[in-house]
Amino acid sequence: MQGAACLLIGMSAVMAAQGQASVDLQTTLVTPEADASIAVGAPFRITVFFKNNGPDILQASDTVFVQIEAGGERLANLYRTNSQMNVNDSIGFTTQPLAFSASPEGPVDFCVIGLPAGNMVTDPVMANNKSCHTITITGGSNGVRRLSEEHIYLNKKLILSPNPASVASGIILSYDVEQAGPVTLSVLGMTGREVLRNTLGIVPAGRLQVYEDLSMLAPGMYVISFQGQGEYVTEKLIIR
Repeated sequence: MQGAACLLIGMSAVMAAQGQASVDLQTTLVTPEADASIAVGAPFRITVFFKNNGPDILQASDTVFVQIEAGGERLANLYRTNSQMNVNDSIGFTTQPLAFSASPEGPVDFCVIGLPAGNMVTDPVMANNKSCHTITITGGSNGVRRLSEEHIYLNKKLILSPNPASVASGIILSYDVEQAGPVTLSVLGMTGREVLRNTLGIVPAGRLQVYEDLSMLAPGMYVISFQGQGEYVTEKLIIR
């Protein structure tokens, strides 16, 4: 029997100028891709895009709560600081590498459900809050499905300047590195495929600023990921 895996997202938001904020949150699951085959113990990442269809702004002070469920059982909680989303803005995030540490084999519906949390924001349209892909889990056995991580924090800010950027201008990435170690910067397209990678080698702790050439990329929306020593953060990039 086909199981079900759900990624439940809640957002806390500030009050709009008059009464509750109303944010029509549209959710799109990018990875794992449909029909992907994931072996127990093999690393994978979850990439999700959210679009604010309005009518109100989602403020920069808001947070994203992510609950991963499989077969109705909660597997992990994720937290991420949000960026301000004006009406028609989109933002994506990618988790650090995860893995199924245990799971039954077979197909499973892997879903992302985006829901506002608390009493300070409402979502007037619920039909576009759920996005699903059917994946197949291999190398497992009968038993409880578990993820390798139970609590994942993605709160730190990766600053991109300028953003939106142009192919000619490139961007400067700024980030406060907590612990010295190897650092890799990647650019992901809307399908979740890596289109550009910059391996920086060992980077000391402290403020990191890197210039990234964008001349190889076409105009569009991308996700920039920073992977360091125990750190993994992402930010949306628009190239015009």
